[in-house]
Amino acid sequence: MQSVMRKRLIGALRLESGLLLIGVALLSVTAYLLATMDQRARATERIKQTDYGEDYRFAGVMAEAFLQIQEKYVEEVAPKDLFEGALAGLFDALDPHSGYLGADNFKELEKNTEGEFSGIGIHIDVRDDVLTVISPIPGTPAARAGIRAWDRIIKIGEDSTEGMTTRDAVKRLTGPVGSSVGFVVYRESERRRIPFTVIRDRIVIENVYSNVDDGERVTPYFEHLLAERIGYARVTSFSENVSERLAKVFERMKDKEVEGLILDVRWNSGGLLTEGIKVSDLFLDEGKLIVATKGRLAEQNEEYRAKTSRKVDWPIVMLVNRGSASATEILAGALKDHKRAVLIGPEGENTYGKALVQTIAPLVASFEQDKDGNDLPNAIRLTTAKYYSPSNVGPEGKSIDGVGIEPDLTVKLSLQHTSDLLMKGMLLGDPSQEKPPELREEAKNENGDTSATAQGAERNGASDMELAVEREGLFYLKKKDERKAPETEDIQLRYGVDVLRALLIADNGKK
Repeated sequence: MQSVMRKRLIGALRLESGLLLIGVALLSVTAYLLATMDQRARATERIKQTDYGEDYRFAGVMAEAFLQIQEKYVEEVAPKDLFEGALAGLFDALDPHSGYLGADNFKELEKNTEGEFSGIGIHIDVRDDVLTVISPIPGTPAARAGIRAWDRIIKIGEDSTEGMTTRDAVKRLTGPVGSSVGFVVYRESERRRIPFTVIRDRIVIENVYSNVDDGERVTPYFEHLLAERIGYARVTSFSENVSERLAKVFERMKDKEVEGLILDVRWNSGGLLTEGIKVSDLFLDEGKLIVATKGRLAEQNEEYRAKTSRKVDWPIVMLVNRGSASATEILAGALKDHKRAVLIGPEGENTYGKALVQTIAPLVASFEQDKDGNDLPNAIRLTTAKYYSPSNVGPEGKSIDGVGIEPDLTVKLSLQHTSDLLMKGMLLGDPSQEKPPELREEAKNENGDTSATAQGAERNGASDMELAVEREGLFYLKKKDERKAPETEDIQLRYGVDVLRALLIADNGKK
């Protein structure tokens, strides 16, 4: 779950007039609760006579219920607890992404934006009313333990997650480095419950890895790609400044005379809307539509377009999977719709399908104070709009929320292979738990084709790029290639490289 630091949240503040009215109503009730019993009686009468308007006429019911609980409930309950419960109830009537951020959660939100926090390393969401893993963060304790995207978390500790919000789940799953947390997932593909106990660790997320970075993490396979003038960039999150870092990577690739790009956004659960737009801008011509947002208020209806000329003009293959979500889907939708990239995903998988925009609105009042009596910062998170990819902006356009983006080409992958990528540190930049072989004999089928090519690609439509692959690329892929690179165990990446080689041949043929 990505977020922005408090100073940036203030700048992005959007307070709807309805929220202000609710705030007024709740402040009235607060004043009423602090009064004496006689004053309470008079306040109760005033509440009965007050016209809160069509939308807020039930505020008096809340105040009266509070009074009854305070006076008659079998045990004394702290007013703060009742108010926090009532506030949580407001958000229970909304979607799972909206909620109240108390002081602790708000502080954690700032840490996550900085790319470092303590926990097990998963992004979660409520999907179909069940707490669901969007994606484990590669290289983290959750990934090494074998957690998979779309695992359903049904129990944390001894408590069922039924009705549990994402904010409550995050609070339970995070904790000090070295502490452990137990939970149970239901894995639909295996039709079984699986218990896990994971040791929390310091989670540091670098948002960009590439084969032009210095250091030992660039393996021989990625070095060989660079020798072929193929750039590789893995974007792990859309946290702050990812667009700036990616732009610098592309400049270094230009120095290396790169001619094509593999853009890897698998298990990238998204982040900041602004960064998704800025990264898209790197690939598109000025004026091209990146994404549109539509909400109930006119101010939420916006179109975001590329502001500058494209910084990258290479053919692009983009690797996605069901763990690619939110801001990642903004980028994927823009590049696919403008024919700037071929999207390759696992067979039978779309991207995650989270197309909702949340606004973080810091609150003036707070339930909690520091030792000097000063209010601690808190906020609410509200879903204020849905976003639409360029091809879905018209009157008949549909949001991809709950659906995801369909890849252009697919490759067949086993579930075990997918787990191995996460568990064994096989993605560029991840710490290896079990060093994968960098070089191996290429697997052949009976026809002598490479295993990745033999699995083939399913056509979903016929874009110009796809036709180029079919017309010129597949013939090339089946030839004896004297420049063949050492193989990697990452089948989806290997297939993406094969497709990119085909695109480069097609592109060079047009020049």
